[in-house]
Amino acid sequence: MKAKERPPPRKKLSKKFENPLTRSRNYDTMTTLKGTRKSPKHQKGIDNMTNKMTYVQALTIALETMTNEDAKERINALIDQLNKRNSAENRKPTKAQKENATLAEIVTEVLTNSDKALTISEIMQADERLSALSNQKVSAVVRGMGDKVAKTTEGRKSVFTLA
Repeated sequence: MKAKERPPPRKKLSKKFENPLTRSRNYDTMTTLKGTRKSPKHQKGIDNMTNKMTYVQALTIALETMTNEDAKERINALIDQLNKRNSAENRKPTKAQKENATLAEIVTEVLTNSDKALTISEIMQADERLSALSNQKVSAVVRGMGDKVAKTTEGRKSVFTLA
């Protein structure tokens, strides 16, 4: 005997949206027949940073409109200072980056000694120092090597060789 199928329960709108005074307090949310959703400025995937101006852009605009040469020199110095501070060249590597660099050298050594393409598991088995690490860590190190390593897929396996 087949059981009766029940219809899905009806959705009820929340009581807070029945009162117009309460609705006005929740201005940034929109009501729909299905309930509420956040406004477009809060939705994931929408970039809110496109309209914001950086200090360098603001200083460049100010520099174009200025006539005083002394002020122009100072603004140019400020722009150079901001560019220098924001450049990645001056930052020293973190502890994790140093550790990953040594691991990348070990992976390079393993791949140079191998005559065939290796999977991550095979790379780990080839060296004792790498076998102590997790598969995800070695995979992250190999991906971090960038153009030094070439990735190819054989069936469902990803294999790596030196580029």
